[in-house]
Amino acid sequence: KAFTNTCQKMAHQHEQFLAALDEGHVVQKQFFKEISAADEIDLNELLSDSEHTESAGDYDVKRLRSDVENDLQLLKEFASQTGSVSPDKDPKLEALIETLATIASEAEAEGIGEQDARDKKKVVLFSFFRDTAVWIRDYLIQQAESDPRLAPYRGRIAATSGSPDEDGLMTQEKAVFGFAPKTAAPDNWTNGDQYDLLIATDVLAEGVNLQQARHIINYDL
Repeated sequence: KAFTNTCQKMAHQHEQFLAALDEGHVVQKQFFKEISAADEIDLNELLSDSEHTESAGDYDVKRLRSDVENDLQLLKEFASQTGSVSPDKDPKLEALIETLATIASEAEAEGIGEQDARDKKKVVLFSFFRDTAVWIRDYLIQQAESDPRLAPYRGRIAATSGSPDEDGLMTQEKAVFGFAPKTAAPDNWTNGDQYDLLIATDVLAEGVNLQQARHIINYDL
C-alpha cells in the first residue's frame, strides 16, 4: 500500500512538472513543497512567485519532456499493478491475523485475572511506513468485528505516527497513554486502559516505556 501511494504521489508530481514545462519553467524539488502547502493551486502564479524554478530555455526540452513522460508512464503502471492488491489478498495480513489470534487465545488461557489477561494480549506492531500503518489498522478493525478470534481487540485498536492527520492517526501521547497507562501514562491520566493493539511507526522505538506490552511485531523493516 505504501508503495502504491508513493507511486501515485510521484506520478502527480511528474504531471505538475510537465505542466510547468509547458509554461517554460523547469521546477526543482522544493517547488512541490510549495504546491502541497498552497490552499488553492494557481500554477502560473506559483511559478512566477517561486524561487525554485529555472528557465526551460537552459534545457533540451524535447529530451527532458520525453524522459519525464516515460517515467510518468512507468509510475502509473507500478501504481496500477500494486494497487490491485486488496487486503484479503495480502499474505502478510493473513499471517498477522493468525499471530494475533494465537496471542489472544493464549492470553485468555494463561491470564490470572482480567487485567493480567489483558496485559498478556497487548501488542505493539511497528511499521516503517505511515501508509502501511493505516492499511494495517483499517484491516484489523474490520477483522476484529467479523473474526470471533479477534474479539478481544474489538474497539481497542489504536495507531499513531507521532501526530494526528487526515487518516485518523492519534497523537503519540493519546495512543501511548491509553495503551500502557501503568508504565507510560502520567499520574494525572484519567482515561484508563483503552487499547490492547498499538500500531506505530518508529516514533515509539525510543524513549517510550511500553513495558506493559507483552508482544512486539515488526511488520516490515
